[in-house]
Amino acid sequence: MESIVHFAVPFSALVPAGVKPKKAFLASLFSLLPDFDALSSFTGLFLTPFLS
Repeated sequence: MESIVHFAVPFSALVPAGVKPKKAFLASLFSLLPDFDALSSFTGLFLTPFLS
């Protein structure tokens, strides 16, 4: 559920700001990186220092 919120908030902010939905979708995917980082111990070792 939290992943949906992490995706929806940037998407819903970018589209009214004038960004095309396709580009807003791609940009919103980056907001899911911390979720995948937390789920995977392998990427958690490498991405956590750069994302925090």
